[in-house]
Amino acid sequence: MKKSTIFVLVLLVAGIACCGIAFGMGVGKTALDGASAAPRFLKYRETAVDKGLEPHAEIDHLVLDIDAAECVVQTGSENSLTAGSDTTWRLEGETLTIEQEQRDGWWWKSKSAPITLTIREDGLSYLDVDVDAGTVEVRDLTATQGITCSVDAGAVDMKNVFAGTLEMDVDAGAIDYSGKVVGPANLECDAGSIAITLQDGSTIGRVSGDINMGSIDVRVNGKEALNGDGLSRTVSAQLSGAIGDDLLTFDCDVGSIEVDLNVNQSAKNRSVSG
Repeated sequence: MKKSTIFVLVLLVAGIACCGIAFGMGVGKTALDGASAAPRFLKYRETAVDKGLEPHAEIDHLVLDIDAAECVVQTGSENSLTAGSDTTWRLEGETLTIEQEQRDGWWWKSKSAPITLTIREDGLSYLDVDVDAGTVEVRDLTATQGITCSVDAGAVDMKNVFAGTLEMDVDAGAIDYSGKVVGPANLECDAGSIAITLQDGSTIGRVSGDINMGSIDVRVNGKEALNGDGLSRTVSAQLSGAIGDDLLTFDCDVGSIEVDLNVNQSAKNRSVSG
């Protein structure tokens, strides 16, 4: 037998041996984890189906607990919910809770079906959002008493939303909020980002908080009112031109917070003169 042939055979045997060792290590680790060693060779996305939410149910408090799905919340004439098998809901009194938890099998890995929730246009008192690695979009919603939002590594986008009070907490994800706030607000940002656009009629008039290594940028009608970054600083400002005196507090570690307050000066002047 030629030396080259022998060399190729040796390499082949060595390669098979390495594969066997790697597989054995994988089996061992999986056994320790209590899961199967079989590869997940099938990946697919579920199809959303109607989840049978009562169309005319009275909903005053909405709770969203989203693991890794894409969720859209909107308003309409009737309640409805479409989602995959990993999404469940329960209605207790006037509190609706939507929960989504990623589920993978021993040989398959699925991408969750998108969630579409339509809420009657009557409005809510409270909205609570908790997102892990998923995304949530909220459109044209009213929560007269308040909104709380917590994000780990996912993202939340709220547009044209009305809130009494506002509580936001971001780890490594992102929150983008555009709407009216008519009470105090509190923003907690670790390594992610929070961007707040306050529409005319919002009553935030003061900002105060702590910066570790992150940054805070506050503007009123595009004009800078507060800009700060650095290490372990406390900053505050009275927002000239604001129509209210509610306080926005914040704590920014290494992330970034941006606040834009838009005030209709002519309407404000008419109100003052009247």
